[in-house]
Amino acid sequence: STFHTFSIMSIVSRLMEMGVPQSIITASLIGIVSSRLVRSICPHCKTEYTLNEIERSYFNEFPKDVIFYKGVGCEKCRNTGYLGRTGIFNIVTFDDEVKLFVTERHTDRELLDLYARKNIKTLEQSAMSKVLQGVTTIDEVARVIGASSSTKKVDSKTLMF
Repeated sequence: STFHTFSIMSIVSRLMEMGVPQSIITASLIGIVSSRLVRSICPHCKTEYTLNEIERSYFNEFPKDVIFYKGVGCEKCRNTGYLGRTGIFNIVTFDDEVKLFVTERHTDRELLDLYARKNIKTLEQSAMSKVLQGVTTIDEVARVIGASSSTKKVDSKTLMF
């Protein structure tokens, strides 16, 4: 099923608001995939560039030896700098620990701590992995996820490719 929510915890809340008993939710959910589409940098006009100070501030520790790209615009991308889209994902499987966590109704901060312990990539980490791979731009991540989310500092060492 598809739900339009801002967090994994919101999905559980939405199901409960619909009258689904919490016991049924934890017994039947096996996982949740949160996804967004971001525009891909146009391969025909892709060029290297240096991040500005605001873009550099998105990282706890600035990654060394990473080349950043953006599209400068061309006829093929109609001068947008982007051509096509790619997905960014947050995938959470519902093992016993996650089910218990959900039934205890923890905060989003506690959810992020659980992600870190279980090596679950957040939507922001997935997006920044695509930036580091040269697939999309920080501007596009901020546009899709939102400035408040994308300005959370990301540790480039923990990003999984």
